[in-house]
Amino acid sequence: MDTKDKVALHIHVVVKPEYIEDFKKAANETAEHALKEDACILINSYHNPDNPGEFILYEEWSDKEYLLSDAHQKSAHITNFFTVTQPMIKEPFQYAVYDVLKENKGAFAKAN
Repeated sequence: MDTKDKVALHIHVVVKPEYIEDFKKAANETAEHALKEDACILINSYHNPDNPGEFILYEEWSDKEYLLSDAHQKSAHITNFFTVTQPMIKEPFQYAVYDVLKENKGAFAKAN
């Protein structure tokens, strides 16, 4: 895949201890909906076992313009995610969008 318009979205979030399971559920449900969008390539969620409230959400999108558009940002599943998770969040979401420069997959990645 050409990486010209492809981007990676990195989100760091810290959740209040009593909401960890609820946050996991909300993140998984939102990912299911987002993965149905044409420009969404993948969504991975990571949970820090040494700091149980800490999560990383990692997404890849084929189209930066679409990711940042109202069509995605104001979609029902994204709006719902932020509404539902707002009381769960201990620290504000920290996020960044990165241009993809190069992808290493398969045997090539393992060889390096």
